[in-house]
Amino acid sequence: MTTHYVQCELSRHRLVQVTWLPERFAREGRFVKLKEEGGWQDGWRVVTAYPGARLSHDVLMERSQDYKRTRAASEI
Repeated sequence: MTTHYVQCELSRHRLVQVTWLPERFAREGRFVKLKEEGGWQDGWRVVTAYPGARLSHDVLMERSQDYKRTRAASEI
């Protein structure tokens, strides 16, 4: 079974962040934990889930590496 991810806007206190969440967690109003450098950070609320921005795990991993090709192509 393929995991799909949905792009979501999250808020915590006065911070806003856009990230990709597994589809099962991408529900507006739901609170989630995000894994960051210092560990798991609790209390992020899903403000908006963009159903049109839905990608499979494989495609999302491929797209996450696109910046490498862009940088190599743009260097003089």
